[in-house]
Amino acid sequence: MAVNIQFDSSRFDETIRTMLQRTEHMQVIMDRVAADMLKETQMNFRRESSPEKMPWDPLSSVTLRRRRKQGRGAKILQDTGQLIQSLATQSKATRSQAYAQVGTNKDYAKKQQFGDRRIPARSFIGFNNTMRKQYNKWIMDYITGGRT
Repeated sequence: MAVNIQFDSSRFDETIRTMLQRTEHMQVIMDRVAADMLKETQMNFRRESSPEKMPWDPLSSVTLRRRRKQGRGAKILQDTGQLIQSLATQSKATRSQAYAQVGTNKDYAKKQQFGDRRIPARSFIGFNNTMRKQYNKWIMDYITGGRT
């Protein structure tokens, strides 16, 4: 007695080939991720909270006195609007790498993001679990042609 199993791998091979081709042309999905990262970072400013939605420490009385209009209507990290306006994205996709990022060219941004001995950290750039899951889904859907 014999058991014979045959497997036609042509469909499997074609699926893998298509997925590999899509990984070589990921600029469109990296642009989408970068745009969403920018939107989420801008939302952090509106909510005055970190990417994990933790509220930023309030402004000190000293900071409020230094602010334009003596702090009336003061929004955290938004006295002049230069920081939020300086946010920019970059994305790149080649055969060997793909990335999306959001950042700023303002020298003082690092102090705001991470804090220092005089300034509490007010994280405005970063990921939360929802963003990670969403971006992973977008990338997998793109690579598989929506077959996840």
